[in-house]
Amino acid sequence: MLYDPNSKKIKGRERLIEYRKAFQKNQTLKGETPQGEGELNRDGNPITPPGQRVVEGWPVLDLGVTPELDETTWNLTVSGLVKTVKTFNWEEFLKLPQTTDISDFHCVTTWSR
Repeated sequence: MLYDPNSKKIKGRERLIEYRKAFQKNQTLKGETPQGEGELNRDGNPITPPGQRVVEGWPVLDLGVTPELDETTWNLTVSGLVKTVKTFNWEEFLKLPQTTDISDFHCVTTWSR
């Protein structure tokens, strides 16, 4: 089989290569400039994605009833698929390692917090 630069197969592959190059070049979410608005997050992207808007109030979705907490009788039991079942009282629970997590929340209804 001889190489024929004018063959249908070669021309088709060349067109595909050019199409892919043009497609990658024109990607709106691809490039050196991050898309969105606001300060940059830890990944270097704006905290508000394209099409989102920042809201100051946080929606509280509850029944408005806050249960009373008796710290002297409260306990938390960790059981199930664990090696050892463990029960913590309130004081032991508060002594566990704690982590602060700062996250962006983006809702499908276009609000962000």
